[in-house]
Amino acid sequence: LCDATDSRGSAPFLRYGSTPTTVGSGLWGGFAELQYIHPNSLVHRLADDVPGELAALFVPISNGIRWVRDVADPPLGASMLVIGPGQHGLGCVAAGREAGLGTIIVSGTSHSPDRLEVARALGADHTIEGDREPLVERVRELTGGAGVDVVIDLTPGATEIIDQAIEALAKRGILILAGSKHGQTAPMRNDLVVRKEATIRGVRGRDFASVEQALRLIESGRYPFERLCTHSFGLADVDRALRLVGERWDPSAIHVSVVPG
Repeated sequence: LCDATDSRGSAPFLRYGSTPTTVGSGLWGGFAELQYIHPNSLVHRLADDVPGELAALFVPISNGIRWVRDVADPPLGASMLVIGPGQHGLGCVAAGREAGLGTIIVSGTSHSPDRLEVARALGADHTIEGDREPLVERVRELTGGAGVDVVIDLTPGATEIIDQAIEALAKRGILILAGSKHGQTAPMRNDLVVRKEATIRGVRGRDFASVEQALRLIESGRYPFERLCTHSFGLADVDRALRLVGERWDPSAIHVSVVPG
C-alpha cells in the first residue's frame, strides 16, 4: 500500500515497468539487457534452473496467494468462483488449490478456450463459458443452490459482472475486487449485499511473504505453470509483444515475455 509505488495515484512514484524513462537512469523495466536496482528494492533469491519466463510468473501467483489465502481467508473445503482466467485468475486457481478449497469454478469466454483448459490443469473443478452459459444459474447448479463462499473478479472494464458476482455469492460470502474498471462505476444491488451479509474487499497487489511463497511454488514444479508462458519475444520485437498484450490479436496469449538475448 506504499504511496511511493502507486502508479495510479497523482503523486510521483517509482515502480518497475511504470516509471518513465525520463526519471533517473531510465532503466525501470525488463525491456533491456540491464536494469537499475534501486537502493530500496526488495530482492528475492531464485533457483538457478528456473527460466526467466517462468520466474516472471511470481507476480500473478503471489497476487493469487495473497488475495485468496490472506484476504479472502476461506475455511478448508470452501468454494470459490474466479471470473476472468487471465494470468492473475489462473494464479488464484493455484492458490485456491494450495489453500485446500473444496470446489473451484472458473468463468471465462468461448473466445479463449485455452485459458479454461489451463485452469483445469491447475486444479479448477469446473469451468464456465460466460458468453454461452448463464453464470449465476450454473454456479448455483454446481453448489447445490448455495452459491460460492468466495468470488474473485478479474475482468478488466466489465462493470456489469459485479452484480452477478454478488448474486453468485453464498450467504456471508466475500467478493474480492481485483479487476480495474478504468474509472467506470459498477451497478450493484445494495439490498442483496445486506440480505447476504456479504463482504466486499478491494485488492491492489502482493507483499514480500506472498512473493517468497510464489517463488517456492514455482520451484517445486507441482503445477504446470509453464502452460501460462504462451509467448516469448526478443528485444527487437518489444513492440509486437506489447501489441499482443494490448490488442489481444492472439486469443491463446496468457503470459507474454520479453527475453533479452
